Amino acid sequence: LRLHDLRQRAWQGVELLHRTLPASLCHTLTAIAGERQLHLHFYSRARLLFLSEDPWGAMYLERLADVRAEVLDVPSALSIEVTKAMFVADPGAIASLQHEFAAPPWSAQAALTLSEPEYREFLPRGANKGTGLQAIAKDLAVSRHEVAAIGDYLNDLPMLEWAGLSGAVGNAEPSVKQAAQVVVGTNLAGGVAEFIDSHVLNGRE
Repeated sequence: LRLHDLRQRAWQGVELLHRTLPASLCHTLTAIAGERQLHLHFYSRARLLFLSEDPWGAMYLERLADVRAEVLDVPSALSIEVTKAMFVADPGAIASLQHEFAAPPWSAQAALTLSEPEYREFLPRGANKGTGLQAIAKDLAVSRHEVAAIGDYLNDLPMLEWAGLSGAVGNAEPSVKQAAQVVVGTNLAGGVAEFIDSHVLNGRE
């Protein structure tokens, strides 16, 4: 019943929580992208906004399912509220961005996370999978002990730390597996299905 309620809310386009990045940070990120020739794109709610078309952007799109990017010039992109900014580059360049932006003043404006070695994500402070999961649970009047979550990478940690039942696939990052209560098979070997069948559904019977 609650899963049905969640689907109904999603189909109706109900927005439970929305936070945006400071415009000043987005201006700085676009300047860095131009100076260093790095791929940068923005998310604005359900829109994916590319500032340029390049091999890194093409690689990113290949990893997504049925998602198209809008290519905008910088002034047009900066006129839109940005939900998330992401650099896509080689892991060495991504690591240097972490070093630069993890300290003040930028650390007060955005939270940095990784979802792949080639991705550096900038999120509004307090916006992560954990707070998103909390907002959904609150809207459905579901306690955290009734919530299960499974993940594989560092951006999943806040979600796993909050959920009452947490899992990690077998090929997850070591810190993710350490944070999870249950470790199952890899994602390619049906680990998510194993988690649902063996630990979520069986736990309700």
